[in-house]
Amino acid sequence: MAGHLADEIAWRQRERGARTIARFLAVVVAAIVTVACLPLVASTIGAAVSRGLVDDVAPVTSFDGCAALNSRFARGVGTVAAVDGMGWDRQLPTVDDRTYEANARLDTDRDGIACERGQ
Repeated sequence: MAGHLADEIAWRQRERGARTIARFLAVVVAAIVTVACLPLVASTIGAAVSRGLVDDVAPVTSFDGCAALNSRFARGVGTVAAVDGMGWDRQLPTVDDRTYEANARLDTDRDGIACERGQ
């Protein structure tokens, strides 16, 4: 009887070990499938978000001169790069890269801020 009990314990340990290996392999396969599908999922989500964002973007206005631009953007309009790092003691212009690009010809000193008002 003692031999039979030892065989039963050994069999259960082997069965438990086999289940552990099977679970581990299932996790590994799931991880590989997930990593393989990430680029497809990311590009699909990115494309959907981009379509949603681009469809809702208003057209950019090109102004005739600084007076017209300043009537809408009181302190001028600049790029992120131009305004980044400016001191908080200044009155900062509106940051809008698309509007600046449409009105870059109004930036006479080429500092990345069109129609800024003197400080």
